[in-house]
Amino acid sequence: MNADAQEAYDEALRRIEACQRKGKNGTNLDLSELGLNSLPPEISQLTALTMLNLFSNQLCTLPPEIGQLTSLTELNLSINQLSNLPAEIGQLSALTELDLSNNQLSNLPAEIGRLSVLRKLNVEDNELFTLPPEIGQLSAITRLRLGSNKLRSLPPEIGQLTGLTALYLFNNQLRSLPNKIGQLSALTGLFISSNQLSALPPEIGQLSKLTTLFLFGNQLSTLPPEISQLSALKHIFLHGNPLLALPPSVLGPDAPECKDYGGTLDPARPADILDYYFKIRGKEGRALREVKVIFVGRGEVGKSSMVDALQGKKFVKNRARTDGISISSLPVKLPDGKAELSLWDFGGQEIMHGTHQFFMTHRSLYVVMVDGRHDRGQQDAEYWLRLARVFGGDSPMLVVMNRQKNHAFDLDRQIIATKHGVSLDHFFPTDCASPQTIKPLKEAILKEAARMLAAEERFPASWWDVKTRLAAMREKGEDYFSEDCYEEICKEHGVEDEKEQKKLLRRLADLGTVVSFPEEMNLSELSVLNPEWATEGIYRVVTNEPLREVKHGLLTRRKLRELLPKERWPKTLHVNYVLDLVEKFDLCFPVDGNADQVLVPELLPDKTPPLGDWEPEKCLVFRYQYPVLPHGVLPRFITRTHTLSAGRDQWRTGVVVADDGAEARLQADYELHTITIWLRGQHIDARRALLRVIRSHFESIHAHIKALSPEEMVAVPGHPEVLVSYRDAILDERRGKLDIPVTIDGRRIDQPLSDLLNGVETKLKRKAASLIADLLAPDDRLNVNINMNDDHRIQIVGNVTNSQVGQTLTNCTNMIQQQAQGERKDLLEELDKQVRQLISQLPEEKKAEAIPKIEKNLKMLVQEATSDTPDREWYEVSSKGLLDATKYVKDFAGNIAGTLGSLGKLLLGVG
Repeated sequence: MNADAQEAYDEALRRIEACQRKGKNGTNLDLSELGLNSLPPEISQLTALTMLNLFSNQLCTLPPEIGQLTSLTELNLSINQLSNLPAEIGQLSALTELDLSNNQLSNLPAEIGRLSVLRKLNVEDNELFTLPPEIGQLSAITRLRLGSNKLRSLPPEIGQLTGLTALYLFNNQLRSLPNKIGQLSALTGLFISSNQLSALPPEIGQLSKLTTLFLFGNQLSTLPPEISQLSALKHIFLHGNPLLALPPSVLGPDAPECKDYGGTLDPARPADILDYYFKIRGKEGRALREVKVIFVGRGEVGKSSMVDALQGKKFVKNRARTDGISISSLPVKLPDGKAELSLWDFGGQEIMHGTHQFFMTHRSLYVVMVDGRHDRGQQDAEYWLRLARVFGGDSPMLVVMNRQKNHAFDLDRQIIATKHGVSLDHFFPTDCASPQTIKPLKEAILKEAARMLAAEERFPASWWDVKTRLAAMREKGEDYFSEDCYEEICKEHGVEDEKEQKKLLRRLADLGTVVSFPEEMNLSELSVLNPEWATEGIYRVVTNEPLREVKHGLLTRRKLRELLPKERWPKTLHVNYVLDLVEKFDLCFPVDGNADQVLVPELLPDKTPPLGDWEPEKCLVFRYQYPVLPHGVLPRFITRTHTLSAGRDQWRTGVVVADDGAEARLQADYELHTITIWLRGQHIDARRALLRVIRSHFESIHAHIKALSPEEMVAVPGHPEVLVSYRDAILDERRGKLDIPVTIDGRRIDQPLSDLLNGVETKLKRKAASLIADLLAPDDRLNVNINMNDDHRIQIVGNVTNSQVGQTLTNCTNMIQQQAQGERKDLLEELDKQVRQLISQLPEEKKAEAIPKIEKNLKMLVQEATSDTPDREWYEVSSKGLLDATKYVKDFAGNIAGTLGSLGKLLLGVG
């Protein structure tokens, strides 16, 4: 035994002896976090012991003497190195709670079945392959945690646990569930995510009290009809089961995005999900068999000619360019049957890039086209691939190197494949005038289409009829339909429920069959059958040179009426729809609150005004560096902040905004994918306040475009050309560094971090942010705003749910808000506030030790305090843990003891 181990052993002996001296009062013993690798046999002498905490040691075995602690009710052995348990564990006949999580157990002894009063058993994060049949003898158990093991099956005896309310089986290797699971009549929560289930037993429908069912990340191909009998079900998560063919819009947000699990969204209703699923089964549904193929690239690279070539049409030299979007169909025969490719030809004009994002959807096939005429092939390919990744997620990508006949070229395929997740066999040199070069591309498109259709999305028969009717209307040249028309079509085909009609309309919008916004009052009267009708209307606005040159982007409804021919936009309703659509996507904004006059940022002058008296070296310079900068980002910012730029310079790639004595100039560079901000003003507080407003608007804009994730950069004072990562500078400061090395005029020098950071945020606010960062895992992305109130109290705003600690704090707050009422809620809110205050005042050297204990005890206490029948012993344990934590802070002003006393008296009648 080395010195550390001996010291830990001696400390354990000392505590055992101290507990023994208390006699009958020696009921609690804490031996946690000592580094013990063996437990002294003397522990057997503590016959009065009811609680034993061995959390976070290095125990590989337990001595048989453990079985002599027959008064023990709670035993915590989590985070050790146990590979087995002694049979004597079964002698702990009074045990009600046993925590064995985070060990190396490959099995449980049969004797565990003797624990007849055990209510909570946690064996998560072990190596269990099987469970003993004796598990069924735990007749008092209510919570059983078996997640993150290697279980391949469950014994039928598990059905004997008729008092079980929560069963956790996530992250195992279960291929099936026993039929006896239907006998768990008290079960309210069943968590079986991330297993290998291909089906569920019909008996699952007998779980009449089940409210929560986690099934995501399995291999389910069918659901039993009996699952519809779960009338108490409030949450069902079936994400990550592609063979069920349930689209994201039906599944709704996944668990982490939902309110009860740390998110902000409402979950999809289980009844809606299951109703949709059973409507698309067998004769009641039809496979969709459609794939959306999107062609993107710079103007005049041959996208329209490529669409013609794929359809077998004759090559037309000097073909007219596509303005906006052109859509056509290509029926194809795949190995598993017929299908239809919907070919979307996106116009490459730069000014239209801002509108493309509304049609670049997930689960599409992207064909990125470039040519070699201007030596920009590599640059263009990377730009469009980034854009497709931002809006198309993990959709498959094909890269086409066109016009090879007159301008032969190649790309650095390996670099593109590595950076953008493109397969090396997805690069195609083509020329639309040579049909033989098109054949490999078409074969690849058909192969990807077949793969995408492997998990066929299906439509209920009645929904399919509505979709077919609308498609026929579009083929006849109809561009749109009214709300009343849609309602009549639905009723004709048996879709009479108003909620179902709206649900179908949202699905059709997701598929690209229609463009519709049923939740938007000013856009709900019309739905668009032909996206060209909408995009052409927008295109006529944003490409109108008189509006740019003469009106500098000012547009009136009367002028829009002139721009939109009456034969295609016959009514005022249609004109208003185009304008409302432009406004919805932040492409214009009302001038001085006048709804009849708007400013279109895309029509602002192209010419960048001179810097004039702007002196960058005297400004605070802040920059967003994007992986790709979509053209809609800056116009959205100009639109959202138009009151701050009234009467100041506005141009197509930039704007000047001002507020409270500070002024900022913003400039977009679409070649470098940056937006740079220069701030000036006499008072640093005013500059910081304006930058805070600017960053807040950009954060909202970025949130609308997933995966955009720009990097924030800040310039060295006096050297606007020398920028460093703002996040890296913040992290360096938190690590105690005072300087950061930079290169200025060819010389490597150390720049004080405070000089870089003070212009963006105050030191006090950065320190508050550092506190929250301590709650986050080292590798997590910090996405937290800290508001400092006038009395210097900290208010946390934003997402701190990327780490376990942050998740716990957020969940505790959510649990209080959702499950507590009246005086109980008031006391818990006060306690939550005081605990956060305690965390903020912890000494730096104590945080690593104290914060995990605080969050663990707070979680335990809130769970008990919000339950219908609070457990007195657990309440007292967690209360003691929180009170002990206050000792870390000298002269702590908070009254946690008083709040706990009042809460205990309210819940349990104890003070």
